[in-house]
Amino acid sequence: MLHWGHWIHRRGESGQALIEFVMILPILLVVLVSVFQLALICEANLLTHMAVRHAAQIHLAGGSQRVMQREVSQYFQQYPFMNAQSVQVSLVQSPMMTTVIVSCKPPMVTLLKRFGKVPTLTASMSLGRDFFDLGRVLDIRTVLRFRDYLKGVK
Repeated sequence: MLHWGHWIHRRGESGQALIEFVMILPILLVVLVSVFQLALICEANLLTHMAVRHAAQIHLAGGSQRVMQREVSQYFQQYPFMNAQSVQVSLVQSPMMTTVIVSCKPPMVTLLKRFGKVPTLTASMSLGRDFFDLGRVLDIRTVLRFRDYLKGVK
């Protein structure tokens, strides 16, 4: 049989739960903010990989680097959390392939900005050139340049 006195806190324990909660609250907040930040980074990483595919399609359709930069920037502006983030599109060309690179900085939670440097997310896609089309037969100079490129000669 329960008595009403059972529900009354014993003397000296009335603030114990509050003190324990206050002690654990900063750790709980850091964990929650870190999980939220990780979700933002993962989402931004996924968008960066989708953007590099979009940029590669534009490049294959004959678009310039300026067109790719504009289109990828507009692509990121569709997502509210990425709207103010800077995006950089670049091309690296060699005799055998072209690599499209998209880099951006993910949004950071204000609390975590103070802990260090903001990471840069980068995605790339290499596009090989078609050599089996007779209209694209390489001349000997291009083949020799590629050989020198592989050997590390500039």
